[in-house]
Amino acid sequence: MKRLIFSLIVLINSVLMFAQEPPVIRDIDTPIVEPLALSGPRLGGVYIHSADFTNVYEMSNHFSPDNPVPRFLNTIGWQFEKEYFSTPNGMAGLVEFIPMITGYNAGLFIPSANLLFGLRSSEGIEFGMGTNISLLGSSVLYAAGYTFKFDYLNVPVNFAFAQGRSTERFILTFGFNLRRHAR
Repeated sequence: MKRLIFSLIVLINSVLMFAQEPPVIRDIDTPIVEPLALSGPRLGGVYIHSADFTNVYEMSNHFSPDNPVPRFLNTIGWQFEKEYFSTPNGMAGLVEFIPMITGYNAGLFIPSANLLFGLRSSEGIEFGMGTNISLLGSSVLYAAGYTFKFDYLNVPVNFAFAQGRSTERFILTFGFNLRRHAR
């Protein structure tokens, strides 16, 4: 009898629970801000403070431990950026993927992939943190910068520091993109 009463109580509570609609919070006072897609080209330079060039030496006919890779290398790539949130006061959360080719000024082909998560203020100040994977090893990537705005044209300038087990690199990049809403 106890089992029957317990089963009836559970059944009645289940029916009553699913008979109610969940509460809906209607916020009509907060404006909906559409996120922006700010992808575009990136150019810059990399200063290699320390790195293990073993992989580069194996792929290069020109460079070796006796003829080392230059400490300053050019870099070029494309930044795929997406805002994953934006507030009415202009603060935005960002996710960025930046594939790059480094070393073309020295006849090298050093590909890298960078993934960053960060924030940008309405004034254009931004910072982020993520990871870098390249032939020089994997690194933690710290970045900060500023985006100059000219009507619909944005010119981001960023400084980054990549630190891994066998590498430390300083990276300065700039680029441009057009301000448009994400689709």
